[in-house]
Amino acid sequence: MTKLKIIPAILALGIGVASMAPAHASSIDDKDSHELQASTNAAKTLSDSIKAANYGNAGRAFSVSMEKEDGKYVYKVSVLQGDTTVEYLIDPQSGAVSGTDEEDFLDKLFDWNDTRRLKDQLATSAFSLTQAISLAETQTDGRAIEAYVDEHAAELTFKVQTYKDGTVKQVNIDGKTGKVASITAPDSDDFEKEERRED
Repeated sequence: MTKLKIIPAILALGIGVASMAPAHASSIDDKDSHELQASTNAAKTLSDSIKAANYGNAGRAFSVSMEKEDGKYVYKVSVLQGDTTVEYLIDPQSGAVSGTDEEDFLDKLFDWNDTRRLKDQLATSAFSLTQAISLAETQTDGRAIEAYVDEHAAELTFKVQTYKDGTVKQVNIDGKTGKVASITAPDSDDFEKEERRED
């Protein structure tokens, strides 16, 4: 799945901004600056990239983020299709699909329990990742730069990170009700737990 790369604040100014930020926000220095720049400069949005994947009714998108692949930044859209995860690589400027990657047998076997839990969670609601992104952008008046289903939550939960004016916020959304549960600073722990799905 996606993973968040956290970097330490290295500039005194950056540290100062972080200390003045509200509890529910994170300064730009808490995000990987290159991925953030690629996201904010992209002609296409996260929602555009999910639409571009064009997987139709064959599955449910559960994660989308900006990633570096073969030296170029692309949107990576992870879609659960049956019991298989398929990743679509989307050009952030043109919106064209530049590649796909499907789990092999060993990956499926290793991720079986996580995949079943994710599938069961998604089955509890028709609320989509695209809807979560739209809601988060409306609530924060920012641009979504990363979104995913928190597989480790007890109930279906969408987490969307948005960026505006040097600040990153995370909007946590109840997947069953489609309502915002809270707005917090980005939670890196969830991404660290999920790295193995991408390795």
